[in-house]
Amino acid sequence: MVSGQVSIQTFTYNQHIQMTAVRHPDGTNSAYTYRADGKRSSAREAPSVVVTTFVWDGEDYLGEV
Repeated sequence: MVSGQVSIQTFTYNQHIQMTAVRHPDGTNSAYTYRADGKRSSAREAPSVVVTTFVWDGEDYLGEV
């Protein structure tokens, strides 16, 4: 970023106050989905086509694949 420039990051939330998208200052985007119980189920960082899936065992977070 050049000195004096403004850097803006925009966050989008759904009706359940869960973050569903982020627009980063460099123009890339992140998108998030959630399970019915409110746990985050996936994330995608654009322009990549790679989707990260979050694995849960009930209330226990097990990791990402």
